[in-house]
Amino acid sequence: MNLMLKGLSPDCCGSVKRFITIFFSVLVTCLSGCFLAPGSYPYSEDYEIDLPEEDVIKAIKAFKTDNPEFVVPGPVGYMDGRKDSADYWYHAFFYYSKENVIVNTWTRPVSRYKTTFAFVGLNSGLQLGNWKLINHDFGRSENKRQKKLFEERILNAIKNTTISEVPLSKHGLPYGYYRRKPQMEQYLNLHSLENGFDSLQIRIWYKSGDYETSNLFVLKSQSAEWQADQFNWTYQESVHGDSVWPVGIQHRQSVPRSGWQVFIGELNALELTTLQDSHSIKDYPDFADGSGVVVEVASKKRYRIYSYAEPKQAAKNVPEAARINAALELIENEFGEIAGSSH
Repeated sequence: MNLMLKGLSPDCCGSVKRFITIFFSVLVTCLSGCFLAPGSYPYSEDYEIDLPEEDVIKAIKAFKTDNPEFVVPGPVGYMDGRKDSADYWYHAFFYYSKENVIVNTWTRPVSRYKTTFAFVGLNSGLQLGNWKLINHDFGRSENKRQKKLFEERILNAIKNTTISEVPLSKHGLPYGYYRRKPQMEQYLNLHSLENGFDSLQIRIWYKSGDYETSNLFVLKSQSAEWQADQFNWTYQESVHGDSVWPVGIQHRQSVPRSGWQVFIGELNALELTTLQDSHSIKDYPDFADGSGVVVEVASKKRYRIYSYAEPKQAAKNVPEAARINAALELIENEFGEIAGSSH
């Protein structure tokens, strides 16, 4: 410094020193602000989950519903969610009742199908202000222990939660088609899809008339290979007419006449995997017992089911029903008749 200031007057030297001091103070402040400002998380332990952020958030909510002991008790002051519409992070808080500790986490999308789930820190007790940041405020062994605890108690459970969408009636109960499904799966020797499916499986159940005939079309992709199975059966009624059961069950595997690439492309265009249940569509027509379609969609850690009554008739005024009807016609053209789909 003496060499740099050689030849300068004392007043000038003092000014330069003050400038250098102020410059470095401002620089340190700016750098600190960059790394420690609200909304930035330089020390968080980040984990990637192969799900869209929307599904990770649903998994967090499902985890808390199934495990209420992890919900932060009372009006502590933190709520799950985003601070405002501009917030990049979805904040979620958990509770370790044994240790009386609040756990701070957040999610943020990495891509359309991948999400970061981050462990930020711990607050001792229910009085806020006792935060310790992971990877910063703990000793090495304690930091390692806390991360392992978080992974075992929360992270692994979130990763293994299947997101399930089952429509409910105004009474809060699943519709009849969902309640009858397990029995039909047993008759057809099929596994339930409600825990998800390794790749993708779509089941389209079609009932023609008042329990006259029924069909099931199963489409699945596994190990980069497509497979289609078709089941059809009729029903036998009990002597007293108070119950029915399937008889004459037939099963066959087949391939689309136009080839898999063409068929899958046309089916994808109908967006069956994302259609809403007809009960949630405003002004969907009411039909007496007749033809109906139930669709199940299962992928890794995701399951949904929905139904459409008389899709051919409803197709005239309901775009979603038109897609269902188009799917039935496509399957019939490619694989053979689905009972009642053309009538």
